[in-house]
Amino acid sequence: MKIVLAAATLAEIKPFIDQTGLQIGVWQKQQKVELFILITGIGSPATAIELSALLARNPIDLLLNIGIAGTYNSNLALGSLTEVIAESLPIGAWEQETIWNDHFDQKLTDPNSFPYTEKYLLPVTSHWKTGLPKVKAITIQQIETIPERITALQQHYNADVESMEGAAIFFASQKFQVPAMQIRAISNLCGVRDKQQWQLKEAVQALNNWLLTFLNQW
Repeated sequence: MKIVLAAATLAEIKPFIDQTGLQIGVWQKQQKVELFILITGIGSPATAIELSALLARNPIDLLLNIGIAGTYNSNLALGSLTEVIAESLPIGAWEQETIWNDHFDQKLTDPNSFPYTEKYLLPVTSHWKTGLPKVKAITIQQIETIPERITALQQHYNADVESMEGAAIFFASQKFQVPAMQIRAISNLCGVRDKQQWQLKEAVQALNNWLLTFLNQW
């Protein structure tokens, strides 16, 4: 069983690293699993490049991405965990007041052309069950703070959460036909930049507790 554990930053998986003593960037044993811990860097370009370089030369059984996320959905409690099952990527987009038009709206991309399914990026399905709330996500490349833009994005893509790497994870899953799971802990409401209102520490701890439990099942 070979798993790539991908995170954008070391901080998001540091409790796991500290507890297990595992190293970054090498294949190693964790229980009955061969595990490669990959720190991709922040954003889709870095994530796509790092994953492509690794997956092109290493057949694996599961691509596991974990990290924090902001939420558009006030029903998702700060510090709680979610499983992302679909990603939207708002590329080639332009705005007119509160109207959002992306590459699909402009008919630049067929909504069912590879790697999309009805405009969404979906992972190759894994057979592992998390029991976590399933959500849709949007992958952004900048933090939005203007309420009107946040509302336009959320409504256009029907998104529950946002991150900066998720679409690259699912794109790689499709490109290399590798089952993938994306687990996100809710650290903040989208648009809230005052970190005193975040639950970053709680989100990271919940994420790492889940990771330890998941990997210890083998």
